[in-house]
Amino acid sequence: MVPTDDPQHPMTRDPDPVDARLADVRAGFDEFQDYDGLIHRILPGYSEMLDTVESLVAFQRPTPRVILELGIGTGGVAERLLSAMPDLALIGVDFSETMLARAERRLAAYRDRLTLLEGDLRTFEVPAPDVDGAVSCLAVHHLDDDDKRALFVRLGRLIPAGGLFVLGDVVSLPERLADWARVRRLARMRELGAGTDFDADRWIDAGAENDRPASLEAQVGWLRDAGFGAVASVWQEPGAAVIGAIR
Repeated sequence: MVPTDDPQHPMTRDPDPVDARLADVRAGFDEFQDYDGLIHRILPGYSEMLDTVESLVAFQRPTPRVILELGIGTGGVAERLLSAMPDLALIGVDFSETMLARAERRLAAYRDRLTLLEGDLRTFEVPAPDVDGAVSCLAVHHLDDDDKRALFVRLGRLIPAGGLFVLGDVVSLPERLADWARVRRLARMRELGAGTDFDADRWIDAGAENDRPASLEAQVGWLRDAGFGAVASVWQEPGAAVIGAIR
């Protein structure tokens, strides 16, 4: 028997701080009762972000057959893609069982073209390796930078030559520019919530303690390093961007 005072024993070893942080993120999403209603107010450019992601995927030729979505959440992005592209199959990964259940209900009409997997973006396994591309919206910023780079390398190996990865996410800004972007975003949040009980001040920094956004420039560079030959920001607003990357 391993003595319980062994520092390597799982009962006594300190928990991985990254795992603990991501567990907090997952718990927050599990308790998020109105994600779809709130996200449009919390991130004022969210609709434009989704429009860009959908348009970029649908524009690709040959038309993608199987798309991997990292952080499917409640299924908002998947619903757009499956509706717009009737021959598309989608594999959705998320670490929140609650979010996956909501996505399953929302996407019931597409169940014959949908596979849902509970998994961590650092360690997920794709059941069928023949995906044509991948998308992710508002999920990758929860990962530490080393894990972001490792994920991009995995995608560079998983996605075939000519395949597409679309990343829509919040991005970090230098301090003084971040201060300006925060004031601007707060004003837009208040405008979107005018006449309701929406408290913009409460949500402006929600989750900031557990978020790890990286700069747009850094992520473009990491994707190029991972084997994506054509990488660019295709939509931007202060503190958020959509990156298109062609393998």
